[in-house]
Amino acid sequence: MKTLVDEDPEENLALNLPDFIKPGAIIYCQAHGVTTLMNVKYHEITAKGLTITSSYGVEKTIKADSIICALLSSENTGFTDSLKEKVTEVYAVGDCSKSGVIVAAIEAGNIVARIAYRKECGMSTLGNFKHKSRELLYRNG
Repeated sequence: MKTLVDEDPEENLALNLPDFIKPGAIIYCQAHGVTTLMNVKYHEITAKGLTITSSYGVEKTIKADSIICALLSSENTGFTDSLKEKVTEVYAVGDCSKSGVIVAAIEAGNIVARIAYRKECGMSTLGNFKHKSRELLYRNG
């Protein structure tokens, strides 16, 4: 069972998705049986799942084996910037490099893993890698 849980009201469902993605994402979720719980209050994440209070005031725990915490999409380079003085290489993906959607962050993470693997094996790397108008940059120390 898949459940989407959000503190925002129903009318804000997919509000932060780009306009060209929003309709398809909502239709995909509906077609694949995703339960949507909007306008809830989060309490805690435990081994049993996510405990919330519903919009009707009912507290319950939603069983989950995986939870993805997706916050508002905004660039946050503070963490990676703090690492640049401590390590020889920093690979920034997701909102650590550029605000975007999780699909792009997963893609960038996959590319970084491939680059790191190639370097570990002594193979040539791709350097600056551009793909689908997204740019992945990394710094060699």
